[in-house]
Amino acid sequence: MRKLHDPNSDLLDHSGILDDKLEYSIANNKIYCLRLISCVKAFLALIGGDPKRALMEADQLAPWTERKDGIIYDRFGFTVEATACFRLARTTKGSERKNYIRRGKSRVALIKKLAASNPYQCLAISSALDAEILALKKRHSLAYDKYQHAIALADRIGCIYEVGTTNEMLGRHYIDDLKNRTLGKDHLGAAARAYTQYGAHAYATVIHKLIEKLDRESS
Repeated sequence: MRKLHDPNSDLLDHSGILDDKLEYSIANNKIYCLRLISCVKAFLALIGGDPKRALMEADQLAPWTERKDGIIYDRFGFTVEATACFRLARTTKGSERKNYIRRGKSRVALIKKLAASNPYQCLAISSALDAEILALKKRHSLAYDKYQHAIALADRIGCIYEVGTTNEMLGRHYIDDLKNRTLGKDHLGAAARAYTQYGAHAYATVIHKLIEKLDRESS
């Protein structure tokens, strides 16, 4: 397939997400293409530790999220927005923190609304985001159970991408909330393997670099 290139980044050449079907879609459905590119950029920003940039990219999806087609990318956009909000809530205080939590919860509610008509695609990530909310409340035991339920559910129904996403959330929960880098790195490694299996090689590369950074800081 001919390579597609974003002049500001090489992520599209290596993401493992673009394929011949998408190339056909680019010629026939520009909205689909733009939404997918924004999703990829948003997730890479989030995985790379820049939740504010991830929110900016997620905002690019806003004009399309009320459309009834393309439920997959609505789900991806809502997921990255909610996750970025919950991550920012961990580092802010007062009204700013409350606003991030409120915005994140509103996106979780939209994912649950999508799940009513498409549970196969939405239930696992919905459970993972419920775990994020519990983690913010410092209800860590219940959060762990929710994370594990989401991973098991995603694995059982074959949603490999969600296996990766939830393992990454759990890994960061261990590292950021519980200060347990050992278990955190284990789950980040599981996330990288799932992303690789799914074909999202750029995501896996970013996770591997994060693990290497954690190893250097521990040595």
